[in-house]
Amino acid sequence: MDKKEINKRIVSIWTDLVESGMKLKNKRFNKDRRDIMRFYSGDHSFIYDEAEAAGWAKSESWAQMTINLTFEMIEVFGPILYQNNPIRTITSRGKDPVKHALSRVMEAYLNYTPNELGLKIEAREAINDALISGLGMLWTSYDRDTGLVGSTFESVENMVFDPDAKRFKDMWWVARRRVEPVWVVERLFPETAKGIKGNKTSYMGKSLNLGANEKHTEKSVSQDLVVYYEVYSKMGVGV
Repeated sequence: MDKKEINKRIVSIWTDLVESGMKLKNKRFNKDRRDIMRFYSGDHSFIYDEAEAAGWAKSESWAQMTINLTFEMIEVFGPILYQNNPIRTITSRGKDPVKHALSRVMEAYLNYTPNELGLKIEAREAINDALISGLGMLWTSYDRDTGLVGSTFESVENMVFDPDAKRFKDMWWVARRRVEPVWVVERLFPETAKGIKGNKTSYMGKSLNLGANEKHTEKSVSQDLVVYYEVYSKMGVGV
């Protein structure tokens, strides 16, 4: 089996694992998330529409009033659950002046990034997602724009977890769904993504296409986005 066939086999295995993880995640989080979002930020008329369709309530005889308790819960508990940005203190071991100076620089850097990268806003979004979905995520990574390392909010919708693990600490792998323009993917992975084709169309792509074509059809729209998964595995890539 040559290298190309081996790579295809590895991709096939991980595709199957990610699909299994997606099914389990949808069962655990997505259904409840969709239902709660209907109350949190949607039109509540569906409550009366469903009651009328069931035959036990007619809309014209009801005062269609709703109290958004979901929104109230998130707005009340969200600020309480948020912790102030941490103040990091680094103390060097020993009396080496060089190490002492380095610790001061590192301390200044670590206390600079939370404000520069908006940790307060990112953490609040993660808390909201935790209250809505049952899971809130902050993803620590390198920021391409600023060159800093920080934590940003990542929706549970974009996360895939090892379906065989009962607890997070027991997971052998996790995956993160990413959506990037084709040119960004080619720049990130120059050796393997050259000539890659998109599998999703951005709103900008649709708008540009509408300007060039009088009639908008699926065939006339170019797919300029790539949906892919970053896999972080404790057991290696080749499983």
